[in-house]
Amino acid sequence: MELVYSNNNVRIIKLVVGPLATNTYIVYDMGEMEGVIIDPGGDADKILDALKRIHVDIKYIVATHAHFDHVLAAPVLLDYLDAEFVMHREDLEILEYSTYLCRSYVPDWSPPEVDLFVDEGDEIVFGETVLKVIHTPGHTPGSISLLGEDYVFTGDTLFRGVIGRTDFPGGSWEQMVDSIIKLMALPDETKVYPGHGKTTSIGREKRENPYVRRILNYKA
Repeated sequence: MELVYSNNNVRIIKLVVGPLATNTYIVYDMGEMEGVIIDPGGDADKILDALKRIHVDIKYIVATHAHFDHVLAAPVLLDYLDAEFVMHREDLEILEYSTYLCRSYVPDWSPPEVDLFVDEGDEIVFGETVLKVIHTPGHTPGSISLLGEDYVFTGDTLFRGVIGRTDFPGGSWEQMVDSIIKLMALPDETKVYPGHGKTTSIGREKRENPYVRRILNYKA
């Protein structure tokens, strides 16, 4: 459990969980003590323990995409929390496909029912905090990023030094290119919280990520 962001209004807690070391984020509004969980990739007990320590009322559990390592802990968390499960409609097929992989780790795993579908421009609101949905397909058809005040959660679309794979079912290099360009339009100082690995920034990835540079040069 690591505090990776804090200001007067919002805090972001990062936990590395599950079989593929997924970054799960707990984002919460300091005024109302309401929050969201982003990408619960496993170790539900670890996530629940963190919630007990910070005493946050979770309103939404959001999947940036429906690969198994980003939803594995969702059913258990939904059993314990009065929260809604949120994702993009275009990843429903991916969620069904992920069921078979999830059952390799949890034999009786069943996909959570989606309470709320989101798309480009929608807002996820908790307390006075808003996360704006950016549709960033390429890794999967329904991949989304979530934009806060000066930070963005990019799932498996953008990482420090690399970008998301497009060779899985539903992946698309052409869509990934468009999604990277969309993210690179954000201010350079925007902090990037990816689905795996280290935190970075939009400016850093413009300068140092060879895949991003290739895409930007290609489209210049």
